[in-house]
Amino acid sequence: MEVSLNLPVAVFLTTVSRVSAVLAVVFGATGIVLWLFAPPSTIAPIFQDTPLTTLAVFITAGISLWLLVSVRKPDGGLSAPSDLSVPLRWIAAGLALAAGFVEADALLRGVSDPGSDLPLGSPPPSSFVLTHLAGLMASLALPLLVPETRCGCWPAQTLGFSAGMLVLLAIIGHVYASFGLTSFTGMSLSTAVVFLILCLGIVCARPDRSMMAILTSDGAGGAMARRLTVAVIAIPSLLGWLRLEGERLKLYDPAFGISLLVVSIIICFFVMIWWYAGFLNRSDIARLHAEAANAATRRELEEQRTLSIRADRLRSLGEMAAGMAHELNQPLVGVRGLAEHLTLAIDRGWALPPDKIREKLSLIIDQADRMTHIIQHVRLFSREAGKPETQPTRINDVARSAVGLIEEQFRSRGMVLQTMLGDDMPEVDINPFSMEEVFLNLLVNARDATEEGLAAGMTPEQAVVTLRTWMLEIEGETAIVAEVSDRGIGIPPEVLPRVFDPFFTAKWPDRGTGLGLPICKSIVEQFGGTLRIISTPGKGTSAEVTLKTKRKFEE
Repeated sequence: MEVSLNLPVAVFLTTVSRVSAVLAVVFGATGIVLWLFAPPSTIAPIFQDTPLTTLAVFITAGISLWLLVSVRKPDGGLSAPSDLSVPLRWIAAGLALAAGFVEADALLRGVSDPGSDLPLGSPPPSSFVLTHLAGLMASLALPLLVPETRCGCWPAQTLGFSAGMLVLLAIIGHVYASFGLTSFTGMSLSTAVVFLILCLGIVCARPDRSMMAILTSDGAGGAMARRLTVAVIAIPSLLGWLRLEGERLKLYDPAFGISLLVVSIIICFFVMIWWYAGFLNRSDIARLHAEAANAATRRELEEQRTLSIRADRLRSLGEMAAGMAHELNQPLVGVRGLAEHLTLAIDRGWALPPDKIREKLSLIIDQADRMTHIIQHVRLFSREAGKPETQPTRINDVARSAVGLIEEQFRSRGMVLQTMLGDDMPEVDINPFSMEEVFLNLLVNARDATEEGLAAGMTPEQAVVTLRTWMLEIEGETAIVAEVSDRGIGIPPEVLPRVFDPFFTAKWPDRGTGLGLPICKSIVEQFGGTLRIISTPGKGTSAEVTLKTKRKFEE
């Protein structure tokens, strides 16, 4: 799982990168203008010891960096190198490579002729090798920000970071020079500072990639990196300065000063490690508590969902009770009539031929078998519905079974439930009891919508619910469509997109849990099908279940 990006930090770093580009261009342009148009004696000290080639590199590298910095996109993310137009990529890469060529040439010449590229009137240093090397590394890092490679931005950021460490060496050397030391890098302080700013901009140009992705991540690693990076640079530098200050004041000799420096660094890092380890421990404890609370909440929600689904299924079973009562009542009346006739014949001494007695007993057995079949079907439905096992099934058989369980409810409410089942329908691989649950839910929804329509003034002739099945072609194969349609009140357009949301219902109070359609959709999709609801307010609603078969479509 990927750690999310801390976007405010990333945007801040891109801003730092753009500011770095501007400062590099301004410094380089100012230095060249002064060298061209100002007398040597009036040139500011910060420009006197900067080679002309390096001033030119600041300008070209700054412009290239400006073109390559990531920008925030409308969707909230940051642009990638591939988001740049091709001309901009070529311009940025060309400027950076030009700067690199200039620095490489200056590096080769500077080794044999130090100071040849200094402004007029500047004292030649011992060497500008480190200056040109840092410029070459920074210039080569910029073109590597353009391509999307397998290594990402690691090469560019590594080069930029390495160049930054070189110029940081020069800056620390200049700071420590106040203790009688000499800056052995041959790089002026102003050049080193501008180089450090430019290298910082290169490293920050892609804050969501490679090395910088760790710094800008929203996880514990990103938080630790952001908290400790400045400390890792500042504390050793400060301790080195304090060590030199103690030697200057003759508080201790150099050997003791080095020992004191090492111990001080160890103590500081030990404190930082323990401080952050404590922070991580507290974070872990809080995370564990939060995970435990979330797990308990998920368990409660799952239990509530299970209970709600069970309640919805029990509601379906309860609504089948009326149909079952009607289905069982007919054979019970027949059994009772036959039994009473036999009892009356025995009481009155009627002579019944054995074949008549056998006929009546056979009828009683047939009616008992019919009742047993009805009860067994309901028991299987309550147990098997929702199980994943599938088998080749004819959808019309499932439709007839569902209609048989619920049609009495329609008759008792003055509604008509009609079926229009297609001929020669192929088998589909489904769980028949789960699909029967789908049909029962859709029929109950149609019944409730029709009842609301009757209450709103719909005529009894319109109180018709239709269950149809037919075949159609999908990608050269036969698909089965089963549709339950009504002429009820319909669903408002603003409500229709939410009909599959769990616990959402637009029915009358106490008419539903809001789980019927989500469960139906889940069951149908489990069999590789689709469930679609089409509705027009005031004209009715149709629910279409589409299931693919493996049979080729035939006209």
